[in-house]
Parts: sequence; C-alpha cells; structure tokens
Amino acid sequence: MLARGSVLVVTEDDLVLDRPWSDVDHGDWDGETLTMTLTWVDGTAPTRLTLTEQAPARFPLLIREQVEHSLVQVITEKAPGGGQLRAAVRRGADGELFSQVTASGKVRSGPALEAQIADLERRIRSAVGLQP
Repeated sequence: MLARGSVLVVTEDDLVLDRPWSDVDHGDWDGETLTMTLTWVDGTAPTRLTLTEQAPARFPLLIREQVEHSLVQVITEKAPGGGQLRAAVRRGADGELFSQVTASGKVRSGPALEAQIADLERRIRSAVGLQP
C-alpha cells in the first residue's frame, strides 16, 4: 500500500512494514516478475514486493513519485577510494527537512573522508537554507 508519508506493507493479518519514504534509497522494478525491490538508505536488507496481476500498471511510477517527493536537494561526488558519496536533504513524513549522507562502492575511511562528509553535509544544508 502506498501512503503519503510511508511505505506500508499489509497482509491479511498484520502490518509487515511501515517506513517513511525518506528511508528509501531507490527502487528497482522487474516487470516480468512484477517485483519492486526497495533499497534502504540505512543499509538494511532490501525489501522485495511481489505484486499480483491486479496491481496498477502505474505502480513503479507511483513509487518513484513518492521517493522523489521526499528528495528536496541532492549532491553526489567521488569519495576517497573510488566510491561515491550522496548528500541529500529529504522531507520526512511529518514534512520536516533533514539531511543525510550515504556512501556506495569502495570508500576509504579516514580524516579526508570525514572532512569531505562534513563539508558535503554543510553544503547541502546551506543549499536549502538549513542551519549547518
């Protein structure tokens, strides 16, 4: 079920998943198996949602719209080690803005990375008028 502020997965008996859209890093749609795989910004295991034939054809687009609505501003740049850092200002379920920095690929930890993350977060927050 798609809700304005959250991804809700409900079975006949239980609420299985309730997470804000701002927790979604991205979604991948497999039209052959009717499966949407949601990847989370906090690194928890991806969630696979397999739909029935009755699922609306617009389902992948609706997921994308909700994730994009939670994204206010994004900056990406190369990280030490060759991976990528992504800073984002996101809109939470309550409408409040907050920042997050995520890494993907091979990232070399250390003082240079720490400084880059701090600078990236400062810049993304400044871009939308949030205090550093």
